[in-house]
Amino acid sequence: MRNYIKLGGISLFSERYAFVDTAEKLYLRVMMKNGIKIKRSSSFVKPGTEIRLIICRVRKKDSTKFESAIGKVRDMALLLGYKEYDAMCKQLIEIGGE
Repeated sequence: MRNYIKLGGISLFSERYAFVDTAEKLYLRVMMKNGIKIKRSSSFVKPGTEIRLIICRVRKKDSTKFESAIGKVRDMALLLGYKEYDAMCKQLIEIGGE
């Protein structure tokens, strides 16, 4: 299951994404390990859970690397016991219309 959607935008140099993460900010570890620089991010927390929605910008040249690396966040979250993670991913995909 995918844990991200690509957001629209008209930037020449970056792509915008929204993805599901945890309170532990697992995405930071994954991005650093894969050499992907996140330009700017915003975090939104669903009350009553430790799941977050992250909206960020990634350089266009790194977008393919980002899309393959972000799936590792899901794997780590499930290993750490975030049972509601897949449900949140499903909601994100439904909202994104993909």
